[in-house]
Amino acid sequence: MVAKKKVAKKRVAKTAVAKTAVAKKRAAKTAVVKTAVAKTAVAKKRAAVRPAQPKVVPAKPKSTRKTKKKQYVGSCFILMPFKEPFEMYYNVIIRPAVSAANLDPLRGDSLFTPTPIMGDVWNMIQEAKVLVAELTYKNANVFYELGLAHALGKPVILISETMEDVPFDLQQLRVILYDKDDPTWGNKLKSAITTALEETLASSVEAVPAMFRKRVKSQAPEDSDMSLRLLQLERRIASLGPEDAVRKRRFERGLDWERVTRYIAQLPPHPEKPKFSRREHAVAWALNMLHHGATVADVRTGLREQVGEREADTIMKHAADESANA
Repeated sequence: MVAKKKVAKKRVAKTAVAKTAVAKKRAAKTAVVKTAVAKTAVAKKRAAVRPAQPKVVPAKPKSTRKTKKKQYVGSCFILMPFKEPFEMYYNVIIRPAVSAANLDPLRGDSLFTPTPIMGDVWNMIQEAKVLVAELTYKNANVFYELGLAHALGKPVILISETMEDVPFDLQQLRVILYDKDDPTWGNKLKSAITTALEETLASSVEAVPAMFRKRVKSQAPEDSDMSLRLLQLERRIASLGPEDAVRKRRFERGLDWERVTRYIAQLPPHPEKPKFSRREHAVAWALNMLHHGATVADVRTGLREQVGEREADTIMKHAADESANA
């Protein structure tokens, strides 16, 4: 009997230990679950407080295809003051309007060359298919260039903020007016300029007033062939380096051009009282002086004092021929 009781007690003890172990495991699992829930709740709170991060969109690979440059049917020279608010008008209204009409917009400040600005303006007016003139504030340069355009028989689109800025002689012509009190005045002006340009291109003859259609022969006095060639030389040398103006040739037209090139490299920008031992030295001096801003008349005078009138004319002819062939 005693043995049976001991066995029964051991069984009871084992059962109690097993139940205790099961309870501990359940408690541990419950604690793990509670911890996970707590962490999730904290993460949600932090996410709610933290601002949303923008989505990162991967950049599209750049296309290797070259964009085609817009092909214009011609240029449109724009006459206007170079100051505000006209700079803003040009960038925001006039230039886009001209481009929309398939024309290349150009102004007097479009070229950066050492040549005289009036010569560039004159050439651009002659080459332009059509012009746009901003008459507001009665700018003197605008009216001068407008007169040149009318003398050439060029079609010109006139725009102004008010008719009070349009001279009496021009008031009979069509003028595009704009009202800056209108909230959409910029878009309206842009559309009006584009439409006027397109109509002008479609019927360029009718766009020119009848009195300007007659071709008039230039009344400028005729210049000698030598003077014209020397003037071309002066303009060409102004845009070239003195070494660039000499083509490296050996003994042509009685001159050693390689020696001329060497002389130019040795000369200071403005040598005073030249002394020439060879004709090549004189030609080099003439080209160097013209490149640094001296006039043809001053250069010829300096040559005459050293070598005489006939030799000076010969040297200037060599320089003119060299510029023409450069």
